[in-house]
Amino acid sequence: FVYLNYQSFGFLHHQGSHQIEQAQTVARSISRQVDKEPFQIVSSPFIGTYGHVRYFLEIYGKTPLAETSLQQPNELFVICHLEASQCKPTDNAQWQIASFKKKKIGRMWTVNGLKIYKIIHEN
Repeated sequence: FVYLNYQSFGFLHHQGSHQIEQAQTVARSISRQVDKEPFQIVSSPFIGTYGHVRYFLEIYGKTPLAETSLQQPNELFVICHLEASQCKPTDNAQWQIASFKKKKIGRMWTVNGLKIYKIIHEN
């Protein structure tokens, strides 16, 4: 029984959610796109799981503004955990997004199934 079902026992293969690797990958991706500091990152919908991305951004030498900072960033990165049709990175009531003045999408890309939007100011 064990021999035949060995492949279905994930705990024997050390399969996990790979959250650290995902955070590193997302942070590397964002760090390559930062052109104008200060910048801010936010998760949509707001969930407390993007703190690890902030951590790795700091490790990679790109420190985002504090989550509670009232300073206007030059760039805003929105990490969307929803389907693309449901993610509205420029029309969102979340305060970091809503307070970003004269915004437009500068770029959108996908990393490990997450949509990441770089929001910039319109000129």
